[in-house]
Amino acid sequence: MVVLVCPALLAGGASEQDGRTTSQSTGSCAQGDAVKPQNETAPPILKGIEIRRLPLTMQVGPNLAKPPKDITPPASAEKSAAKQQDGSVSPLSREFSKKATTERSTGPGDGKLSTETEEAKPPVIVMGFMGGFVGHDNMAHSPAQIAARLRDGNPGGVYVKVFENHRREDAHRKILNLLDTHHDGNISAEEKQQARIIIYGVSWGGSEAVALAKELDREGIPVLLTVQVDSVAKMGQNDQMIPANVREAANFYQADGLLRGQPKIQAADATRTKILGNYRMEYKTKSVACHQYPWYDKLFVRYHTEIECDPAVWNQVESLIREKLPAAEERQAAVHEEKSKEE
Repeated sequence: MVVLVCPALLAGGASEQDGRTTSQSTGSCAQGDAVKPQNETAPPILKGIEIRRLPLTMQVGPNLAKPPKDITPPASAEKSAAKQQDGSVSPLSREFSKKATTERSTGPGDGKLSTETEEAKPPVIVMGFMGGFVGHDNMAHSPAQIAARLRDGNPGGVYVKVFENHRREDAHRKILNLLDTHHDGNISAEEKQQARIIIYGVSWGGSEAVALAKELDREGIPVLLTVQVDSVAKMGQNDQMIPANVREAANFYQADGLLRGQPKIQAADATRTKILGNYRMEYKTKSVACHQYPWYDKLFVRYHTEIECDPAVWNQVESLIREKLPAAEERQAAVHEEKSKEE
């Protein structure tokens, strides 16, 4: 049996064979006569085995072994290396690069993510604002409850998030990020026209909903719908005037008690914005149980609290929002198509 091996590698450390010294870090093997290791120095498994040196020059350490000059790489390897040098991409890489991925957030917080290979398109964006000093995740309050239902009922293509009413700028930035489907830091005219945005809020949150719509108006970004529930204007804000970029707007209010909502909203441009209605709710003759609300809310701002937890109001709010979501839009388009065929 003949084994071709480099004695420098067998040494495992400094050794001397045929007058040459090899070490663990560097060594050389030259073509020559067979070398039989001494029985006292060779490993037991190699005793009596004839060993020949390989015609290799090898460095063991940080550098890789260099192939002999008479060994040439296959033509396919040369082509692959040439492609890497000139910056071209293999057909397989090109195939993968064609697949654009788009993130669709639909769950709590930033929501769930799903990837698609179709052209990137922003989701329908639903932004809600809580009232008073209520946290965004307080599920005792109606804005958080309908956000959860909207998320559960729309697994893809819809982004729903609720904010505290002092975090309008966070909501604004999130909208811009979602619209930037090209991920270049700029919202193009095309990206703006693809926007499908719905904003709702209660109390101070209703005022912030209008303020956010006005910010988007200054940027030329359209809004499908705004909904205000017993909106209370913050200092320096006007929650009555709906900007021209809003297609439709609705207002629910009550006019009793210490804290009363905005009784009438109006369009800055009636040719572009449709006011769906200013709906007054009456709670003097009917009482709504708000079991999970603080006692002081029910005592000092009773009617304002009752409209916030009134399921009759929030079912209407939810219905208005759902009409703008993809499934409802598809159903409406199908109905219009059928009517046009009949005509």
